[in-house]
Amino acid sequence: MCGKARAVLFALLTFVVAAAAFVLARAFAARAHAQQISRTPFTAFMVEKQYPAGQLQPDRTEHYLRAVKGDGTEVTIWMRQSPRQEWMQPKVILDLPNGTRISVDPFTESLATYPLSKDTVAFYQSWPKSECTDQTKLERSNWLGYDVRKVRKDLAGPPGTRTSLDLLEAVALGCFALQENWTLSSKEAVERKIIRQAQFVTKGEPDQSLFSVPTSYVERPPSQVFAEYLRRYPESHPLPAESDQAADEVYEKARQ
Repeated sequence: MCGKARAVLFALLTFVVAAAAFVLARAFAARAHAQQISRTPFTAFMVEKQYPAGQLQPDRTEHYLRAVKGDGTEVTIWMRQSPRQEWMQPKVILDLPNGTRISVDPFTESLATYPLSKDTVAFYQSWPKSECTDQTKLERSNWLGYDVRKVRKDLAGPPGTRTSLDLLEAVALGCFALQENWTLSSKEAVERKIIRQAQFVTKGEPDQSLFSVPTSYVERPPSQVFAEYLRRYPESHPLPAESDQAADEVYEKARQ
């Protein structure tokens, strides 16, 4: 994929993340614990490196921040560049007290707000889950001074492919993964890897400014965000029409 196409895809990823997370949360909301458990507040500075198949050096490195409040509200903020090399900080806010998930896109000065059902909010607030503290059957280690449990998951994918995920989950942080190792492979291809690691973690309530939403930004469905991005950055490549449609369907369904 050329650099311009990659730029638009990564710049708009916040809206894809919001839509996907909303679908997953609704699918598992019925399993939410009835008891509301407060989270341990923290701010983690993360780095993600993507390794092409068979390569030892990453072809992409991205820095982002994850902050969690005691009430479970969290934000993920990425450092990304526009096609004109402008640094901006798109983010996704999971606002549990107000029951919303908000994508904030500075590239287009857009918002995409997804209301959350009461069951979905309860699902998010149910962390840490009881199995998080069950260490009897899991290997333990230490990362950045935190007691972590090692978890391995094999994830379903398209026929002929395999995705494995190795996690180092910090029990004291509600099983937040301080390290994620993704391995994507198929029968024909050499494995491609994605590694996410915490660089350092600060415990305590995060800075409130991280959760701010600009009042001048405009609420837009994903397809309009994509169109606005192309209007502002015509040198970028458009996303496939089916991507616009799928993202809009999730957006509209959430707002019904």
